[in-house]
Amino acid sequence: MQNHARAVLACDFFFTVTLRFQLLYVFVVLEVESRRILHWNLTEEPTAEWTRQQLRMATPGDPSHRFLIHDRASMFSEEIDDMLTSIGLTVLKTPVRPGNSVSVRPDLVATEPLYLGDPTVAGGRRINPTAFTVSPELRQGGLGRNTLQPAAHPPGFVRIL
Repeated sequence: MQNHARAVLACDFFFTVTLRFQLLYVFVVLEVESRRILHWNLTEEPTAEWTRQQLRMATPGDPSHRFLIHDRASMFSEEIDDMLTSIGLTVLKTPVRPGNSVSVRPDLVATEPLYLGDPTVAGGRRINPTAFTVSPELRQGGLGRNTLQPAAHPPGFVRIL
């Protein structure tokens, strides 16, 4: 990936909530190497047709870009992939089941849902605090979860200074 970072674009959606609690989807296309945002736009309803138009505007056929990474959301239809291929981009989709491609959060409890439905909160869901309950033997230090612990050395280990 590092060898081709200059030629790779990535795109995705995220949502934001306005002051009037309106849900807006933000579409972003960025260059992987420089992390520079090439294009962004907002919509209330992301559709495949709207996404295709945004990608047309974001990728005007620049020959330095050869790959585009996106996930498997319904907004990225096969027609979009065909359009991107026709302008010379190779489409790379994220894995269906991420498995080892994403980092693992050791402080998450696998049996608890991360989000809970809550109609009183913007977006209709809130973070479940019990999803982060960790047994005392898995906790790291007393100054937060990122506190470094002394290394455990095997018997007979001698530190040479």
